[in-house]
Amino acid sequence: MRGMIQLLTLKMKLLRPPCVFIILVFLSVRALGQAEAMAGPSLPQPQVLQQEDNPLAERPIQLPELPQSQKQREQIAYFLRASKTGPTIKDLVISDSEAPIVMVIRGSDIKPTIALNGSFQRPGWTLFVLGGDQALPVDFVVYAHLQGRINEITLIATGPKGEREIEKIYVYSPNARTFHVVSAWEDLLFSAGVAGFSYAQSTFGVYEAIQAIASVRYSTPDSDSLFGFLGSAEMTVWGIAMSPVNTSPQLFEGKADLTIRTNRNSSQRMHYRALLGGTYLTMFSNGSPFGFSDLMVMEFGVQGRYIASAKDDWIGEFRYMPVGGVSDWGQFAINTSLALSRLLNDSRRIEFALCYSFYKWLPATTISIETSLLTFRVGLTL
Repeated sequence: MRGMIQLLTLKMKLLRPPCVFIILVFLSVRALGQAEAMAGPSLPQPQVLQQEDNPLAERPIQLPELPQSQKQREQIAYFLRASKTGPTIKDLVISDSEAPIVMVIRGSDIKPTIALNGSFQRPGWTLFVLGGDQALPVDFVVYAHLQGRINEITLIATGPKGEREIEKIYVYSPNARTFHVVSAWEDLLFSAGVAGFSYAQSTFGVYEAIQAIASVRYSTPDSDSLFGFLGSAEMTVWGIAMSPVNTSPQLFEGKADLTIRTNRNSSQRMHYRALLGGTYLTMFSNGSPFGFSDLMVMEFGVQGRYIASAKDDWIGEFRYMPVGGVSDWGQFAINTSLALSRLLNDSRRIEFALCYSFYKWLPATTISIETSLLTFRVGLTL
């Protein structure tokens, strides 16, 4: 174990911006290429849906071409029963496997709406829909506003002795909004992981450690809106294998960005957003003979999100910060990350991310500082 820790600490010396950036770019291109090979052409083009772990793969369906008009229009939604992936309700019949999506005006919004037709007849049993306040008749219709590409309608059947059967009807609508959004808090991501930390200061030398890290991140739901918000805060909380001094300084980084969507067609698999905002970086020395405080700098970058499947998204980000000003290329910072985000059955998302950050600046004419942080973390939304 000690040998492994020493090896990880030694490798931190190799974590310089060009090497790590090239590695992450290679991983991003490779991952997106593999996802593209599995997914095929973009959704606006007619294609046969073949997707692993999706009931539609048992009966391929030709997806419709997205209409060009942005006015009120009809599209198609597909109903997927969890016959092989989850519990079902006995004697429940869903009349159709697909239904038209009607764009309905509600206040200042235009909401995609569908009608689910079905029947349920079992002596002594009653059928309800989650979110409704009345029992459904034998032949029923459930109307719903779609909130994303994947939605779910939960039906609950209760028996005469208090028995309960629950079934989720998944509604797949490729041309709707990207995510299933019920509450804005669903996009609040809490993460924890491990980081390789390297710190160099001209008046001290080089400090290296393996540290635990915790973070929280919020982004506005991915929709057709032009503007959005992205904010995050992360902090190293505990260190091991510290060298050359046995102290555990903590690094805190906070970010706030305005996001600007560059392609507003929600049916495309690849979404891009420009990032413009600021970063705050500081260190709690905790008795260490080095450190700094209160570095604030503007940043700009880009975020790319690739919709690989109904459940999986690949998210890549790159940020550049001119610490010494636009004309001073010797003082700068970069942040880059690659993440896999997966939608779980309970509509929460789990995320696996590999991140790298590097800062280089001169807080005084005789002092230079470099920090680098290579992080792997796992996060879960509310």
